[in-house]
Amino acid sequence: MHPRHLLLMLPFTLTTCRPPEPTKITTPTPGDGSGTVAKPPAAGELGALSEGSKLHGFTATTLYLDDADQPLGGRFVHDATKFTLDYLRVETAPQGFIWVTSFPTSDKGEPHTQEHLLLGKGDRGRKLGSSEAMALAESSAFTAQWRTAYHFHTVAGHDVFWPVFENHLDAMVNPDYTDEEIRREVRNFGVDKDDAGKLRLEEKGTVYNEMVRTYENPDVGMWRAIGQLVFGATHPLALDSGGHPDAIRTMTPADIRAFHKDAYHLANMGMIAAYPSSMSLASVLEHADKILDDAKAKNGHVGKLSAEADLPKPTGASSGTTKIIEYPYADATNPGPMMFAWPATRKLDDAERVLLGLFLDAFAGDESTVLYKKLIDSKTRVLDLGANSVWAYNTDDQGHPVFIGVTGAKPDKLDDKTLGEVRALMLAELSRIAQLPDGAADLTAFNAKVSSRVVDLQRRLNKFLDSPPGFGSRGTSSGWMDHLQSLSKTGGFKKSLTLRPALVKVRETLVGKTNPWRDRLRTWGLLDTPYAVAAKPSPEYRKKLDAERKTRIDAELARLQTQFGTKDAAATLARYQQDYDAETKRLEAAAAATELPALVSSLPMTLDDGLQYTT
Repeated sequence: MHPRHLLLMLPFTLTTCRPPEPTKITTPTPGDGSGTVAKPPAAGELGALSEGSKLHGFTATTLYLDDADQPLGGRFVHDATKFTLDYLRVETAPQGFIWVTSFPTSDKGEPHTQEHLLLGKGDRGRKLGSSEAMALAESSAFTAQWRTAYHFHTVAGHDVFWPVFENHLDAMVNPDYTDEEIRREVRNFGVDKDDAGKLRLEEKGTVYNEMVRTYENPDVGMWRAIGQLVFGATHPLALDSGGHPDAIRTMTPADIRAFHKDAYHLANMGMIAAYPSSMSLASVLEHADKILDDAKAKNGHVGKLSAEADLPKPTGASSGTTKIIEYPYADATNPGPMMFAWPATRKLDDAERVLLGLFLDAFAGDESTVLYKKLIDSKTRVLDLGANSVWAYNTDDQGHPVFIGVTGAKPDKLDDKTLGEVRALMLAELSRIAQLPDGAADLTAFNAKVSSRVVDLQRRLNKFLDSPPGFGSRGTSSGWMDHLQSLSKTGGFKKSLTLRPALVKVRETLVGKTNPWRDRLRTWGLLDTPYAVAAKPSPEYRKKLDAERKTRIDAELARLQTQFGTKDAAATLARYQQDYDAETKRLEAAAAATELPALVSSLPMTLDDGLQYTT
């Protein structure tokens, strides 16, 4: 009933569970809706705002500008609850993207589990699903490394948007799921039948088995290992917000309830929302103010306030640390990835962050890049890894760590020796670029590649603003959340959504014959020895995991036999199944008792009634 797009909780990944696409430079991607950005609102609304302006229970803290420096939205903080509202003026059906700051506190996967439970479990979660269906609303959710997102839209009209928002907020802040629902969703033992029709005990749980499958992916273990090297094993940006199977097995209902109490309160939450011009800023703030005031009156609890500024300092491993990890696979000839990372030690403004991303993309982003030709292209490579691609990525997380990866390397190349050779080659190329003489032909050619990426980035940012966010649609990325989070780190009241001031500085840096990388590569730390990790297939590890699972099941079966006083496994399983099925029936009865609300009274004639289009 509630489609979910899980952003696997790998350190640093923002929108996918695999190494990021080479062209990603910590910039957003457009949604998949249709429509156009509205003309700038009247001066009496956004255009008249100043920092600290008080409007309908909110304080204005940021004014968002489009590429023509015209107001397109703003950030407002609710005075009574400190809930953050990012308002965007877009000609589309009203849609919202609620986020919760949910730094993991362990590897048990509390953020991920909370997402599963809030949407559909307990009477409150089930009512949310029913009310959405009758409000012509669509929603989805995902868990990222340190934020959990719940997004939605409705095509039933402006007035229906607000009850949908209110129901989402209530389900998130005031859940009533049971301990048994927690156990069923997380990890439990259930009864199944084998091929011969005999009863057998199985490890069940949606979250647990999802993450068991997830950790069979070589990229997942590699990201976990590199995150621990960069930040330290217990740092919130290295812990697994999705949950590591070993830790998930130890999670209790008390763990989940404690995490919810700390993280799910209004001051630790916010919403990015897009509204058509027919919904004035004043009316939006008035409606939001009332809903938030009512939510506070119902539950005014304030837990922990989590912010990136409060994170502990990274305690990375020694420079140049190398690690080979195994991933479970029956065939030892399967290829695997390798990754190199530089520590989280950078302090970058928007211009330097963008320039670093553009440099990395020109260095290792696609088939035209230096690293691709050295490692992948069969005509020019100097090391034959059997690999099929390279990628590079700089994250906006604490310390801006940098990553370069190679995908599809042959298993006999996934060793310390080859990692050392690839690392030496990368450092030699980076050093060569830093030492290029001013005006050198190679420098001019490389800078031209970077400059072409500036043009592409500008186009993508403009397209991003010209596309509805797509909130509520399955597969919608964290693009808007990440983009606004990055902008929040820069000073000033007015902020360009297309990074216009930053791109001006980037272009100025690339103009002329002076080598702009000579000092930057050293300042960025890219001439230092990076960490290196490779993930290698292991049939033995596959067998080990299977054997450990069987041991746990056998131990639980023995415990149940002692508890029930039964004579053998068959009798024990039959007795346990009775109890398990009885509890299942109670849960199903509770779900069936959920009252279906009435269908919205005013159905839209089309999916875009009331929108104002420009030509």
